[in-house]
Amino acid sequence: MTIKPIKISLNEWGAIITWMTVFIITLMAMDRSSWEVKIGLYPVISLFIIYLICLLFVINESIGIRNKKLRTSLFVLQLLAAFLINFYISFGFLPILTIIWASILPSFVSFRNSFIITSLVVILWNSLDWLLWQDSNIIYSGLLYFTFHLFAVSMTINAVSAEKSKEKAEKLNKELESIQFLLGEASRQNERTRIARDLHDLLGHHLTALLINLQVAEHTTEGDAKENIVKCHSLAKLLMSDVREAVESIRDNQSLNFENMLDKMIESVPSLKFTVDIKYEFELDDIEMAKQLLSCIQETITNCLKHANATQINIVIAKNKELLTLEIEDNGLCEKRLNVGHGLTGITERIQLLNGTVDFNTNTGSLKTQISIPVNS
Repeated sequence: MTIKPIKISLNEWGAIITWMTVFIITLMAMDRSSWEVKIGLYPVISLFIIYLICLLFVINESIGIRNKKLRTSLFVLQLLAAFLINFYISFGFLPILTIIWASILPSFVSFRNSFIITSLVVILWNSLDWLLWQDSNIIYSGLLYFTFHLFAVSMTINAVSAEKSKEKAEKLNKELESIQFLLGEASRQNERTRIARDLHDLLGHHLTALLINLQVAEHTTEGDAKENIVKCHSLAKLLMSDVREAVESIRDNQSLNFENMLDKMIESVPSLKFTVDIKYEFELDDIEMAKQLLSCIQETITNCLKHANATQINIVIAKNKELLTLEIEDNGLCEKRLNVGHGLTGITERIQLLNGTVDFNTNTGSLKTQISIPVNS
């Protein structure tokens, strides 16, 4: 069993250092306070540690929780720990704990709800502060920290929006690369078709005319000339046979190598490990089918990165005389009651264009996409 190294980003270090600063200053302030305050030292230390543990599991991907419900529960517990700290002690800098919490909120709820929930948290915090500690400056400090909370939420929203724009641009770039590759294959396919047609129409027709003339000459001549005409006739027939074989060979090799196109797509996703199992070597004759299949795989990868928090994707492809099947499964976590969004709807619509069917299975706890397409569609 290999232990994954813990990677901490710059933003995460910022949150940890901020927590540590608040924690140390709190301990120093409690040490200088009255004995009534010192009684709450150990509960406060415990709550600070609980807050930190929840914070790390919520924000850090390398040690994070993949179960969405559990991650949300830890996020709520983090906020509860901050409120309980305020129940034991009252220092003017403690709302920094809820500012850290509010900066993470947009990754759980919509931007609009982030502002609403943040406002409610600030109001509740200051209300409890006034009821428990009768702070005379509650209005001024409340307004001040309210603006800090909104600023933290706004910065996170901007960061999330920028990340989404980046993901969208990367997705479009990958789709563009796939389309360019398909267009290149289509161009080569069309060129091979043109060459085969020209060979058949021009050279084939001329050879047919030559064979007819040689056959006529063979019946109207005698002696050595006839022998030479017979040889020429045989050579012309042999040449005609070679031309037909060449035309058939060119037309038979017009298929697209789907495996090469798939490899080109997945090599640009270093954050996931792919296992590709192609049961039988096959090639696609239909460019539109290849395009739609690649788009479906691309959409599945995008959903996996955004929602499933997976590390591996398994792709199985099989084809017989009647049916082409494609199975895509990740090792992430998925709700058993699947929420079909725009991505999965898009996959269904693409496959329906090919007269195929799609099934999304979540019985194993992860998402398994099964696609079946009639070969003659």
